[in-house]
Amino acid sequence: VAYNCGGCQIQNLDYEAQLNFKTDLVKQNLKRIGGLEDIVIHKCIGMESPWRYRNKSQLPLGIKSGKKVVGFYATGSHDIVPTESCLIQHKSADKVLKVIKEFVDKYDINIYNEKTGKGLLRHIVIRVGFNTDEIMVILVINGRDIPYKNELIKIMRDKLPLVKTVVLNINTKKTNRILGQRNTVIYGNGKISERLGDLKFMISPLSFFQINTAQTKILYEKAVEYAGLKGEEVVFDLYSGTGTISLFM
Repeated sequence: VAYNCGGCQIQNLDYEAQLNFKTDLVKQNLKRIGGLEDIVIHKCIGMESPWRYRNKSQLPLGIKSGKKVVGFYATGSHDIVPTESCLIQHKSADKVLKVIKEFVDKYDINIYNEKTGKGLLRHIVIRVGFNTDEIMVILVINGRDIPYKNELIKIMRDKLPLVKTVVLNINTKKTNRILGQRNTVIYGNGKISERLGDLKFMISPLSFFQINTAQTKILYEKAVEYAGLKGEEVVFDLYSGTGTISLFM
C-alpha cells in the first residue's frame, strides 16, 4: 500500500537508514535554507518498534468503478487507494474502519463527491488513546445529520466496546479541509482521555494532540532536559493545542 498511497515515502528503507535520512534532511535544511553551518545536529531518536504508532487516522471515502471505497489519497492526487489495513495506524483503526464500511454498505449511506460537491459522508476520522484504549469516531458529513444513526450506535456498542464517543463533524464547504468547525455528538460525551507520564488529557474532535504518543513523551522529556528548568521559570505555551508541552514541563 505504501507505494500506492504515498504516505510512507521512505518505507522501503531499513529503519536505521530512515533515521539517518531524517537526520541528514534536518542538517541539509538548516544549512541550505537557514544558512547555518556550525549547528550540532544529534541523531534522530527512533522507536523501539516503528509500527502501529499513529493515534489519529483520517480516511476519505469515494466511489471507484461504481463501488464505495475508503482509504488514502494517492500521492499528489485525490484518487483514493482502497485500504483495509495500515501498519502505521493504531490496530484499532482497522477494526473501526471495517465496521463502518459494513454499515455504509448495508444502509447504502450516500458518499460525497468532491467534483460535484454533492453527497453526504466525506471522511472517517479515528482517534485513539494509546494509554487508555479509548476510541473516538468522527464522521465528517456534508449535511446536518446521518441516516440510521441509532443503528450505527448500536453496532458500535455491540462490536466496538472501546469506542467511547461518536461525533458528526459538519463540513458543507467545497474545500480540501477535512474537518469543519461544528460538531454534533451522537454517542458519549464527545471526548476521549489520554495519558502522558502522570498527566491526563481530554481530547476533543478539533483539539491538536501529537500523532505519535510514544515518541511525544520522549520528545518532551528531551525538551525538559535541554531547558534545564529549576521550577521558578514561567513557560509560555504558544499555539498550545491541548497544552501538553507546558503542562509536561
